[in-house]
Amino acid sequence: MKSAWLVLLCIVCLRVSVWYAGVDQPLPACARDQALALTVVVEEARHQAGPPSRIILLARIMQAAGCPQMQQQRVRLGWYQPDHVVSVGDALSLEAKLKRPWGSLNEAGFNYRWWLLSQQIRATGYIRGPLQTVSQAELVNSGVPWPGIKQPQNQHPGIIRALALGDTSGVTRAEWDLFRDTGTIHLMVVSGLHVGILAGLAGGLLTLTSSPLARLFSRIPRRYLVLTAVCSVVVYYAGITGWQAPVTRASILCCLAALVFAMLRSAAPLSLLFSVALLSLLMFPAQVLQQGFWLSYGAVAALMIAFSHQRQHDKEQRQLTSDKTRHPGRRA
Repeated sequence: MKSAWLVLLCIVCLRVSVWYAGVDQPLPACARDQALALTVVVEEARHQAGPPSRIILLARIMQAAGCPQMQQQRVRLGWYQPDHVVSVGDALSLEAKLKRPWGSLNEAGFNYRWWLLSQQIRATGYIRGPLQTVSQAELVNSGVPWPGIKQPQNQHPGIIRALALGDTSGVTRAEWDLFRDTGTIHLMVVSGLHVGILAGLAGGLLTLTSSPLARLFSRIPRRYLVLTAVCSVVVYYAGITGWQAPVTRASILCCLAALVFAMLRSAAPLSLLFSVALLSLLMFPAQVLQQGFWLSYGAVAALMIAFSHQRQHDKEQRQLTSDKTRHPGRRA
């Protein structure tokens, strides 16, 4: 068992090393020191009031004229003095000047470069000149696959997307102020609680429909149906939320717990937590640069160790009380 843990740890270390060596590279020569004509799809748009006013765009490059190496890369662009509103899902044709992710070398402060790399942002830059909106038909006709990001059509699309998917790019400044003043701003963050609720609902619905399913899948034990339902729901939810780090961790934990339940086995909590951490890094090595990754697992591990010691202490106390009850004349 220890050798298996060691092999998995070595694989994760190799995966993180390969990922970091791949992202920590200069921009290709075609993207350096010159403006590029890009077609991008907006994944996030933050409007910042001035002076000067600007929009910060997190976008994925669909076309890069003369620089195919930058296609499908994520970039963070600033647009100063914007002349119209940009929304999530818009396809834009623009001219931008890019540079390699960088940050100030302040060991005591926020490491901006590491944050960019952890968000899988390949380059930063700014938009030069006007930009044009490209329709879905024009993008598809030019041979570029449409990424499938749709603009929400609701009265409060930003709030609905933030509550359900954790995408806060559409929340206005007035709405942010309202949530902050009412103390409900934490609702805008998708966490493991959302995944736990969905996993519980999936298991509960499966229990309520156990009789029809039992006739339909008579040869399949119910625990395997629970495993399939829980894993399908949490993985799908993690996918539509963009594989955010907290959702990914909780989804892996739910799948492993369901697997242990289906196999009628027991697992030590710390071993389960260590497995989730390694699998998270194996899937998304960029999390190794996120402070939340270390704080989350460190806090949960500390709680597990503390409760295990408390449980052992309570067990010893119950045993001592039971011995005194059975043998009242015996002294400890």
